[in-house]
Amino acid sequence: MPALLNIFRVTGPSMEPHLSDGDYVITTGLKHLTPGCIVVIRHPEYQVMIKRVIEIREQGEFLLAGENNLSITSEQIGWCSREWLLGVVLITFR
Repeated sequence: MPALLNIFRVTGPSMEPHLSDGDYVITTGLKHLTPGCIVVIRHPEYQVMIKRVIEIREQGEFLLAGENNLSITSEQIGWCSREWLLGVVLITFR
């Protein structure tokens, strides 16, 4: 289960203009996942990623996307397991 609250630093431009390199996010492990929310996951191939949820399957898997074309694609990321979830973004700041 994800921690109650965590702070992560954004690295890279894949979530611009919403989040920029060097921004910070505060996450919670208690919020329900919905399409459109931003999450932090630990992907087995790409490591820690901050992306937007674009689809959720009934089995609990979810599909992610970046905010611009500099991000890796949803197809590259693939369907994500809830076990990879580190938190759902509550607050962003610089």
